[in-house]
Amino acid sequence: MAFSRREVSIRLGLRAQLGAITAILAGVAAVSVGFVSLDLTRAQLVNERASQAVYNAPRIVEILTSDEEQRFPPGVVAAQLISGESVVAQQMPSDWSEFPHLSASGARRIELAGGDYVVVAHELVNGQRLAVVADLSDLDERMATATVATVLYAVLASLFVAIVGYLALTRLIVTPARRISLAAERVAAGDHASRVDVRSANEIGRMAESLNRMLDRLESGRLDLEQKVVALNKAHHELAQAQDAMIRGEKLATVGALAAGVAHEVGNPLSAILGMVEILNDESLSHDDRTDLLGRIEKELLRIHRIIGDLLNYSRPSGDGPAQADVPEVVQTVLKLVEAQPDFRDVHVTLTFEDSLPSVAAFPDRLVQVVLNLLINAADAVDGEGRVDVHAGRGQGGQVDEVWIRVSDDGPGVDDQQLKEIFRPFFSTKAPGKGTGLGLAICEQIVTSFGGRIWYEPGASSGATFVIAIPVLKSSRVQPGGGA
Repeated sequence: MAFSRREVSIRLGLRAQLGAITAILAGVAAVSVGFVSLDLTRAQLVNERASQAVYNAPRIVEILTSDEEQRFPPGVVAAQLISGESVVAQQMPSDWSEFPHLSASGARRIELAGGDYVVVAHELVNGQRLAVVADLSDLDERMATATVATVLYAVLASLFVAIVGYLALTRLIVTPARRISLAAERVAAGDHASRVDVRSANEIGRMAESLNRMLDRLESGRLDLEQKVVALNKAHHELAQAQDAMIRGEKLATVGALAAGVAHEVGNPLSAILGMVEILNDESLSHDDRTDLLGRIEKELLRIHRIIGDLLNYSRPSGDGPAQADVPEVVQTVLKLVEAQPDFRDVHVTLTFEDSLPSVAAFPDRLVQVVLNLLINAADAVDGEGRVDVHAGRGQGGQVDEVWIRVSDDGPGVDDQQLKEIFRPFFSTKAPGKGTGLGLAICEQIVTSFGGRIWYEPGASSGATFVIAIPVLKSSRVQPGGGA
């Protein structure tokens, strides 16, 4: 199994730390035991020399009380026999100024004349007290041997404990921790079914079980979230379809209203054409009169063709073109659609555009639908006789550059009660049966989908103004503007 550099460094770091800690602890323990062992060995050697002195006490008393010169047992360098407060007999090296004093029975280690000794006081059966001085000069040699053995033992013991502890800790900690880390890495990489296979009754095992339970809950939550996302996407798609259907329905309602006006507008030219066709059937008609009639018929037919063509263009389903619209062109398209309507015959429409208007981030046909709705509402507000002003210019919405389209009329305006409801679906101030009540609601929905805004402004004395603000297309080039 291949491991990443980061994972290998973590593993080696943990192993090295455990090994170092184990070795240090084992070394400290071994050194401590070694020092204690050396102290015990030293004390044991001193006690051993003192015990030898006590064991040889009868022989030493005999030597002290004998008139003959005799040598002390090995290791004994001096002795003193005391009765009460007086010294009965003593023997010590000539370079000693006095015999070491020991007030009570027992043993005491001393340094005298550059030598290392132990003084042992022993109560005899007859009430006398024997003080024996034993030489400890060979103690350092024996301790050196013991020290070497102790150090060797400490090194071997610490090495053994470190190896055993390292292997045990690796098995109990490092390996389970690596499995937990690998499982977490797999989950982070997208393997949501990955789990930790650690079977242990210690804290590592409980941590692995807790991690597995957490992963189970995360997986369950993820599946629930995916289901909710699918449901939300489906609901969003259905809502978008419903909104598109509502927009198309409102558009068809507008087409129906426009078609009624177009039928009336086309009826008069057709009647005139029929009359001129009857005149053309007169064989006595001169060539010049016939040519004049044909020209007038062509003019009326072109007018009918243009009116019907504009209506057909508007009624076609929206295409999949880019969201880029030229505002003056949109407004001119709307004006062509309404100029043939009877309701606009006595309405004076004024168009003004600021120079160099940029394109906006909007679908042209949808923007035409919005402006057309506002113009139809304005014509209804002035009851077919009045003034409607359409102005397009630059605006600012916070940090966003926008193009504002203002549609104003000199009608009665909107009262405060209606103002709260005008953008609510199915709210209408028109007579029953006239309009769907979706016009302004659809306008708001369309404008919002462009990232724009729409709002109402009351006139200075009367009338109403609706303002559309559409964000400028970021890659837009400046468009030439004009006035009408």
